[in-house]
Amino acid sequence: MKEINAHVAGLLNETLLSSPAVIYRVVASSPYQMEYLSANVESLLDVDGDTLKKESGWDELVHPDDFEASFIKFVELLKNPTQVELHRNYRLKTRAGRYIWVSDRSKKAFRNNQLISIVGSVVSVDLQYRQQKMIDSLMQAVPGMLYQFMIDTEGKASFPFVSPNIIAIYNVGAEAA
Repeated sequence: MKEINAHVAGLLNETLLSSPAVIYRVVASSPYQMEYLSANVESLLDVDGDTLKKESGWDELVHPDDFEASFIKFVELLKNPTQVELHRNYRLKTRAGRYIWVSDRSKKAFRNNQLISIVGSVVSVDLQYRQQKMIDSLMQAVPGMLYQFMIDTEGKASFPFVSPNIIAIYNVGAEAA
């Protein structure tokens, strides 16, 4: 039986290490100690896994501007009996000292109808945030209007994206495009 359990644990670990997400499990009571953190945390997020595993380690790594709102949402998840899942975006400090944006999806885990832990996954969304910031900057700098035009397979034309400047230029909102 031990060999089977070791084999299954090995397969599970292999699967988790190949995942594009960091998987975690946190005790559902203060001080919210990390019970499990997948080993790919350092390779995927460049975050110090040892810091995350220690008591209040998450507190040390979350950006000060994101900490309070993110923590309040977490506590609300624990207190609200009807809420089972939580999605948060916040910044984490890398080993190099810079902050990256992450997307954190959490879910309550129960045993015998008792909340025992929070399980979740974290993925980096830093590239998407930086790209969006660049697009937003471009939209502010361009004196005209940015748009995307599309014709579907049935020949219907549409504008999936229109910059806010459409109001200044054509005096209509994006929904009218």
